[in-house]
Amino acid sequence: MNTTLTEALRRCSGLRDGESRHRCADSAIAVLPRLPTNTDVTDYFYRAAPYPGVRFRTPACSQRHLRGDIREGRYTGDGTNYGWDTVWEPDPGAKEPCLWCNMPFSKMVLLILLCRAVGVTHIVESGRMGGLALVHYARFGFLVTSVEKFPLPHVTSGVRTALPTASLYDGDGAELVPRLVRRLAAEPTEARVAVILDGPKGRQARNLSWALREHASLVVLDDDDITRRGGAFQEAWPHATVRSNSRTWRQLLPLTRDREALTAPPNPKGAFDFDAKVYIQENDVASILLGDRALQ
Repeated sequence: MNTTLTEALRRCSGLRDGESRHRCADSAIAVLPRLPTNTDVTDYFYRAAPYPGVRFRTPACSQRHLRGDIREGRYTGDGTNYGWDTVWEPDPGAKEPCLWCNMPFSKMVLLILLCRAVGVTHIVESGRMGGLALVHYARFGFLVTSVEKFPLPHVTSGVRTALPTASLYDGDGAELVPRLVRRLAAEPTEARVAVILDGPKGRQARNLSWALREHASLVVLDDDDITRRGGAFQEAWPHATVRSNSRTWRQLLPLTRDREALTAPPNPKGAFDFDAKVYIQENDVASILLGDRALQ
């Protein structure tokens, strides 16, 4: 735990209004990628061997589909936006799992560094999709639990192969995640938990965050900017907040660096051009909320 940063975040959480709490926390986290002890995280993503693209998608992934593309005879619409998500499948002869993660590196770095800074020991993810994010979190010593409402069998088996220690659950995150977080928080080890909500999203995820606040150190609302519609949610949230698309973080880790990491040699030419264009966009955001446990 970075006690200096934790103290700064405590002070930020004591400010009167939500935007002041955010500006204060945004300034405080600027130290994170500059600390010599944190270069292992940025190097892991931006200097991965044999090329950075392996942090976005494993080499075994060779076939891309839309999840809801019924023409393939495999993926049917499930009544959610999942029908428009990209799904990768392994080459039939692949010996390694096909796993992928659509988060920009800069967002993953922020999540991991903040988790490290506030002493998180266990990450609970709701919305597994490609499964590779779990491998990234575990790489930095976090225990991981994942919930997925619409699991893909080859991803589940791939995660079990790549990460036997992961706890995987199939079901509705809105129901399962609060139970899992309460259970972890009550363990004798007093786990410090970060919850990453990649599904559900929107209002349901925001409502769920209130139920998680007491037992979590961080609650992450992926693809959700809590300043929208006047920032009423940010004003109501009692602690400091951080957004991955803040001006400070974009200056520290610009998305141009992400695009270059995926499209420049030694990446195979053209292999990640689609990902760099579709998933690394200026409006990409995660809102990170400090929970009660982060301030204890």
